[in-house]
Amino acid sequence: MIWRVIFTDSFYFWYQAQPVELRKRLVAAFGNIEFWGPALSRPQADTVKGSRYPNMKALRLLWRGKPYRIFFAFDPHRRAVVLCGGDQSNDTRFYQAQIKVADTQFAHHLAELENENVN
Repeated sequence: MIWRVIFTDSFYFWYQAQPVELRKRLVAAFGNIEFWGPALSRPQADTVKGSRYPNMKALRLLWRGKPYRIFFAFDPHRRAVVLCGGDQSNDTRFYQAQIKVADTQFAHHLAELENENVN
């Protein structure tokens, strides 16, 4: 089964601002999500502790010696929703800040799905 990967607008804008080489690495990482779905695990991805959503994961990749983490979760339609991410180098509060953003983005996505079902 191929899993669908979708992006929040804010993640897509961040992605577009990254160097081409990093975007290529990210595309390969998204391919792993498409292939493995929720079964994708370490070292490529890991479950995020501290999120309101137990299915929140973070892609783990190293680019030019810098650790990047890209947060995503699967919605009720079995799509991987890529929410936010960045370079966690030298930022002791990276996870705390990104989890807050990811949780907010995913809650917004789920609310939009709920509104679609109501209308």
